[in-house]
Amino acid sequence: MATGTTAAQGSHDPIASSSTSHLLEPAQLLASPSSALTLAVIEPSLRAIPAAAQVLVCANLVLGGKLLDQVILDRVIALGLDAGQEEIELLEGDVRARLEDAKKPQGKDGWSGWSRTDVAEQVDEITQADAHRRNIVSALSVLADARKRIDTYNVFFPPRARPPADAVEPEPAEEIDFDDDPWADADKSDEEDNVPPILDDPWAEDAEDDEPPEAPAEAKDKTPAPEPASPPIDPATFVLEPLILSGLYFATAAHLTALRVTCQRHASELWPYRLALAEAVSGWVSPGDDDFLPLLPAEGESGEGEWPRGKAEKGTVLSLLDIIAPQFGISALRPHSTDLLPPRRDERLSKAETKQWYTDHVLALDDLGLLDAQLAWVQHATALGVTGLDELGEELSLLSRLIYDANLTPEQLEQWSLTTWREASEDEIVRAYTANATPDTIVNDLRRLVMPYLYVLESRAERSGHADATLVQRMMHEVILDQPLDLALPCFEASKATLPVSQRLVKDDQTVARLALAVLYGSDLQDAWATMSAIFECLPVWDVSGGDVDTDREATETTLDSIADFIRPTATSDGAHSARDLFVFFHPLPFASLSRALDILDVHLESGEILSRYGVRVYLRTLLQSARNHDEQVTLAEQMVRRSTARGDERKWVQLWEDMCRLQGGNDALLRGAFGTLTKEEMMRIFLGGLLSSGCELNDSEP
Repeated sequence: MATGTTAAQGSHDPIASSSTSHLLEPAQLLASPSSALTLAVIEPSLRAIPAAAQVLVCANLVLGGKLLDQVILDRVIALGLDAGQEEIELLEGDVRARLEDAKKPQGKDGWSGWSRTDVAEQVDEITQADAHRRNIVSALSVLADARKRIDTYNVFFPPRARPPADAVEPEPAEEIDFDDDPWADADKSDEEDNVPPILDDPWAEDAEDDEPPEAPAEAKDKTPAPEPASPPIDPATFVLEPLILSGLYFATAAHLTALRVTCQRHASELWPYRLALAEAVSGWVSPGDDDFLPLLPAEGESGEGEWPRGKAEKGTVLSLLDIIAPQFGISALRPHSTDLLPPRRDERLSKAETKQWYTDHVLALDDLGLLDAQLAWVQHATALGVTGLDELGEELSLLSRLIYDANLTPEQLEQWSLTTWREASEDEIVRAYTANATPDTIVNDLRRLVMPYLYVLESRAERSGHADATLVQRMMHEVILDQPLDLALPCFEASKATLPVSQRLVKDDQTVARLALAVLYGSDLQDAWATMSAIFECLPVWDVSGGDVDTDREATETTLDSIADFIRPTATSDGAHSARDLFVFFHPLPFASLSRALDILDVHLESGEILSRYGVRVYLRTLLQSARNHDEQVTLAEQMVRRSTARGDERKWVQLWEDMCRLQGGNDALLRGAFGTLTKEEMMRIFLGGLLSSGCELNDSEP
């Protein structure tokens, strides 16, 4: 931009006349380095030239980007606008007259009621044929634009107060004279009187600016907020670069006060980029920050408070220079590539789009592992009136229980995020909750971690129109069925019939019995008889007298035969089935049949304990499978005798025979032990075969 007329001759300005040694020509002023552009140089030099030239020089000083001190920049802008006040009034009169002559309609928008388009067209026509006036109008537009920006800058970074030049320095403290100093030199006192004063500290003035004096003792309790050591951005850059770039810098650097002030004071320019600004804020910044929360989109964007129409803009009457700033101002003279700018969003977000924006933003925080921040975003979105985020909030809350309360290992923690949570099945999530449970913690983990999750699933099913009243119980049963025996035992202990119903984990006695049958017969352990017996002791005892014994017996026999066939190994299967599979068989058993099944379980547990004492390792389901199989029982009896440690010990042989008889006895065929299909003679033959092979001779007490 041209600087226009040179300095006037014979100026009578008292400031100019008293500072002629500091006066610089406009060209010299514009070419001076930043460090030389002080108010002592700028003001006299500007006042020595005509008003029109002052406007042009001030605008060029602003556009030059050398004014790095906000006080100096503020003053230069003020001087330029003051010098151009006459031109502004003249231009306003010309535009108003032309609009009135053209009988342009006056509305509520624009300058003095006319539309922005009509006003801008008239200014363009007025200055089209007068290049000098067009330069003046452009310079005034630059200064008006810069005025708005420097005013914003002064809000989020107020200028520091400097001590007055005539401030009285405090008198130095009186020195203390130590008369008894053994190192003192008597002749030195006279010499000290003639020592020249110490040179002034060249850093003293800066130190006074940077370090305020210590507050009085009574004021120390009320420590004010610390003043920032440096501005978030230099004023020249903030004035000249696009506001959106400054806003993005404030967002990424977490200068939230500067971001909020800039957005609210320049809302019409920045609102189309509101989503990009919110997304640029660092993930660790809480959305509940007082400076950040007002900038977030709300439900239908109708509850954004001062945003998008900021307090500084709301109800403000636009000046003529405000109208023509886009056409003649800083952005017109210093265009920037649109490739640097984020995408615009001029239209308002719908409710669905607002919900989706928050959902996407929360998911974007997954890579940072900021679960607390994700929860905070959902909570504050809800506070802003955004609906439809209930399920997302539930997921984050349940995920936080898994992360913070489930005692996961670091490797397990790395596997979980909101994304993996949403992709996981219900069974996978439940297993994760109990992955590191111990016998001491399993019941508490089920109550405080698994149960809340199951209730959420039940609530979602109701909201979707597919209510399932059995969902919680069914899934809790599946959780218990999936536990190993050492973790299942505390679950059954917490479900005893002797406990108050409100304290029981599983409240129905028959369900407890069915679960125990499935867990025990589905176990793959061969040496956990003590644990199995402990589970059996937790089961209820029922009086089934008076019922239809034959019918109950038949139902029980049919069920056990079906299970035996189901678990019998085949060419394609080893016969191992999960407790969930076996639970299907026990589930339809009536009350009396269930009681009889528990009696059979008692016999099988006793048989398993006896066999284990002789080194015969079997699954509990093997005893159920071989209950009607003669050949399998013969094999078990031979293993028992062969692995016996009796050998030459007569007493142990007697004990072996007594145990074999216990495994064979019983009047009820269903309640017989592991050798229930063997006759006394068959058992004796097997026993004597083992005895003879060992070479042991028995006395008269032989069986």
